[in-house]
Amino acid sequence: MNRVNHAQEVAAAVLTLALSSCGGGGGGGGSTPPSALHYSTPQTYIVNSAIPPLTPTVGGTVTNYTISPALPAGLTLNPTTGVISGTPTQVSAQVSYEVIATNAFGKTNAGVAITIEPGIAYGSAYYSFTSGVMVSKISPTVGAPSGAAWSVTPALPAGLTLDSAYGNISGTPTAASPAASYTVTAKTSSGTSSVTLTLVVAAAPLLDVGHAYSIVSIQVAGSRLLTQDSHAHWVLWNYTTDENLANGTTGNDPYRVPPNGEGVLPYPTALAGSTAVVQSASAIEVLSATDGTVQAQITGMPSWWTLATDGSYIATGTSSGLTVYSPSGTVLFTRAGNYASAVAFASPTQLQVGLGAAGANVIETLAVPGGTSSVGAAFLGTFQSWFLDGGNFITATGNTVWIYPNGYTSQNDFQGPAVLPTLSQLAGTGNWFWTYTSPLTELNVYKVGVTGTSPAPSYTLPASQNAEGALFPTPTALGALTDSGSGTGTLVVVDLSNSATLSTTSYTTPPDQLTAYGAAGSTWLVGNTYGVLYDGASYGGTPRYMDYGLVTAIAGSAPTFALATASSRILYYNASTNALVGTISQPASDLQLSADGTVLAAAPGFAFMLAPNQVVDIWSLPAATLTTSFSGSPGITLSASGTALGEVFGSGACAAQVIAVPSGTSQLCVPQASASVVAVLLNADGSGAATPLAYNIQADTNYSTNVYVNGALATTVPGIVVGWLTPTTYLLATYTFQGSMAAEGYYYNASSIYNTSGAMVSSVTLPDTGMVQTLSETSVYSPSNNAIYSLANGGNGIATWSSGSPQTAPVTYGVDNAFGVVAGSEVVFVSNNLVLAEPYQ
Repeated sequence: MNRVNHAQEVAAAVLTLALSSCGGGGGGGGSTPPSALHYSTPQTYIVNSAIPPLTPTVGGTVTNYTISPALPAGLTLNPTTGVISGTPTQVSAQVSYEVIATNAFGKTNAGVAITIEPGIAYGSAYYSFTSGVMVSKISPTVGAPSGAAWSVTPALPAGLTLDSAYGNISGTPTAASPAASYTVTAKTSSGTSSVTLTLVVAAAPLLDVGHAYSIVSIQVAGSRLLTQDSHAHWVLWNYTTDENLANGTTGNDPYRVPPNGEGVLPYPTALAGSTAVVQSASAIEVLSATDGTVQAQITGMPSWWTLATDGSYIATGTSSGLTVYSPSGTVLFTRAGNYASAVAFASPTQLQVGLGAAGANVIETLAVPGGTSSVGAAFLGTFQSWFLDGGNFITATGNTVWIYPNGYTSQNDFQGPAVLPTLSQLAGTGNWFWTYTSPLTELNVYKVGVTGTSPAPSYTLPASQNAEGALFPTPTALGALTDSGSGTGTLVVVDLSNSATLSTTSYTTPPDQLTAYGAAGSTWLVGNTYGVLYDGASYGGTPRYMDYGLVTAIAGSAPTFALATASSRILYYNASTNALVGTISQPASDLQLSADGTVLAAAPGFAFMLAPNQVVDIWSLPAATLTTSFSGSPGITLSASGTALGEVFGSGACAAQVIAVPSGTSQLCVPQASASVVAVLLNADGSGAATPLAYNIQADTNYSTNVYVNGALATTVPGIVVGWLTPTTYLLATYTFQGSMAAEGYYYNASSIYNTSGAMVSSVTLPDTGMVQTLSETSVYSPSNNAIYSLANGGNGIATWSSGSPQTAPVTYGVDNAFGVVAGSEVVFVSNNLVLAEPYQ
């Protein structure tokens, strides 16, 4: 039998004593294993943000801690204390980790779930703004966990704010601000994450075009005009000087429809004497017509309001009463009663009210400014409308109408009665009244005093002039608008100023697709669907436009940029100073510039720009000399050298072509095929051409692009070439078909760089950019995203520049830089009625 000597017994006793007196995280454990190991779980941390130490609780003595699997990069487990700490360096989905605590007598284990979320991020590292232009809310593309507290250092430029709960940047900048770094921080109990953004604010918009959408109303008073478009943008003009005195946006009134019966109209505006009035959803704003300054704010939403014919007061009506204000906002008088459905005529000294609190078949007259009320005799029929000049009012029962004079004295003091075929849009002025359909397919004008069951109309709009038009009555004339269909508009003015006879005058106006007419005395103007405001005083001579209208195309290069506008004017600027260099009187829906800014190609496009012979004009800048013209189409591109022009055609022998500039020599003709060519993209010297082909649903073909070198087909690649990067490489976007019962189509997949041999050079991480403007081999501008992206090292999908200002896309043909363009150190783009030029470096 083996015996243990005395020395061994002593050693064993010492060891037992030592073990019983040590341990980790728990109380005395004796000769027992650790137990009840616990971590607070689950845990969510933010990448690149130090985590608060995660300390366990445990019973007994622990000599060692281990974990499996390995913690996320940057985090460590202390083997002695079991504390998890560090700064995670990579995003990680939730993983459950097992921690084991051991001693000489055994072990215990616990699970802990850890998620590493991305740090906060925005869609761009650089944002630009313009003073006075409201920001499109900028939200984090990756935000902190719920409950984060957001902050920014230093304070944002004046007028901008950071939402402390969600990290959104919003507001309206109030002053220019140079490019500077701002650190946005989101703090939670799990940690703190920060991102640095560069923000810059331009001093002012480059250009206010006036209106960029359909003009819906034109009001004339002396030397002042008040116009409004379908996007609720209004402008107060000095008619004599073309000066834009004041402008703003009201909002659409859901209870009013435009003359063509489609959509809704903006809230009403009014102009008379030295007063202009505009309404929003919450207030009526009174302006000085002299200089556009705000005189008063009348808050609330009355059922109706009207401006006196001389601008001396404003009357409002509600279900509880009527109130009359001075232009300064002072209440002149109020009258209790239900005036919600009243129809009022506001002359300088009295307010006359039909369908008001006094009754449905009487007229109440209120003296101004005193408010003394008197009620006239009962009249026949139901009140319909006041004559526009206030001289008479119309009543009706069924289709029988009576015309009562303003100062009628008895029920029988009327003209008529007349039985009309229809009472649609019944109104009158002077010695005439009328009905018409909307849209305008029939107009009948009657003389006051006609009687009988079938009164012959004094005037019927000719059938050739009444197709799908609109009628705009004024106190002295009716303006009937129609489209001629040949690139010009048609205006028929019915003169109502003569009490005995009518006369009409027909005008063929330079702007097509007319949408509004306004007149006073001999002054008349028309507006069209592209926001163009044309002065009738220039009829028969050089057209005078009060505004520029819609921007139809933009082109840019390092020294120059150019804008085409719907008023048939091309403006070109010095990109270094933003100074206007010159104007070319030509309509264009497509512009292209050479890299040095000396060659400008302008192509036609819109219906209102159509000419018998479609041509592409080549201009030499800055002198604006027309050097040559080609038979062409709207879809054009120009090589950076300015020596090659690409065109797309819908018909003819060539679906697309490349011709030499200025000789016109053909360099490439792409024949017509089942899949249509959507663009011709040229490399810098014009030796390479890419022609993306549209998806052909009949042939079930995918997107593809033919690439030509020196006029010969070099390769066909699967996807759409969106821009050349070098003379031999280009950026290609691919798309994947997705189909379902709800929808089907091709959706963006990825971007890659290819060469002219058809080989992929590298893949890049980008969003769907659409066609791009190449800034360098590793940097492109996406007009459709209004953002600049880096392609260096494969890109990362985050813009290196973006604008916080809203961008709107002008209507365009072909594939070009019509949304915006980089010129010099700025990005020039359209924002509703404004053209903005914002720094990007």
